[in-house]
Amino acid sequence: MPSIDAYIELHAGPQFVLDYRIAALIMQVSVALIYGMALPVLYPIVFVGLLAQNILDRLLLCYFYRAPPHYDEKSVLYAL
Repeated sequence: MPSIDAYIELHAGPQFVLDYRIAALIMQVSVALIYGMALPVLYPIVFVGLLAQNILDRLLLCYFYRAPPHYDEKSVLYAL
């Protein structure tokens, strides 16, 4: 590579997109709250799903994605 920046760009990985993560979180929680009274088994299933998503996001952020930009409360409120 001609420069260090070009080498880092080659091996940096894709951008970390927060919008899809927040949408999946909201979807899982809302399904559990809507249908949880009829199917109480949804509460532990959603808990395991959220736990798995959290662990996977942390691992992928450490080893696969680029460093994310600094998110502020405006981006979270926009997603909600």
